[in-house]
Parts: sequence; structure tokens; C-alpha cells
Amino acid sequence: MIKGVNMQVLEIKDTENDYFERVLLFVKPEYYSIDKGKLQSQAWDFTKNIGLPPPVKKKTNIKATIAKSSLAVAIGLAITSLIIFAMQH
Repeated sequence: MIKGVNMQVLEIKDTENDYFERVLLFVKPEYYSIDKGKLQSQAWDFTKNIGLPPPVKKKTNIKATIAKSSLAVAIGLAITSLIIFAMQH
């Protein structure tokens, strides 16, 4: 319960979202008299458009990325050299 709030509140318990278990929406006073089904429909549409929270960006280590890329290129060159050497003999 929210103390000191005299408002109409819609609660959505099934958010179909792994991150959030429920959503509380406070209805604007001018829409208190609207049909409950219409309010629920609008609430559901609104929550569907919210989507997932933005992913947490990992800080990339440029030196590690360059080292990994260089190693991949070196391995590729070594394999190619072995194939070419084997084909000549």
C-alpha cells in the first residue's frame, strides 16, 4: 500500500518479463470514469511498448582485443603455411 496517495492504481502482475514481476500504473484523475477493461487494455499496451531494460555495456579492453585478433591471424597464417607446404611435397 502507498500511504497518502488517493489515486486509482492499476497493477499488472504478469509482466512476461524476466526482470520485473509487477507494474503499478497510476491513472490520471480525468480517466477515473473510463471502463476498467479499456484502462487495462491501455495499461497492457503501454507495458508491452516499454520493452526490456537496456543491456549493461561491458568495458572493452583494447589491448586484449588486439592481442586476441593478432593471435587469430597468426594461427590462420600458420595453418595456411602448413597446407601450402604439404601440397608442395
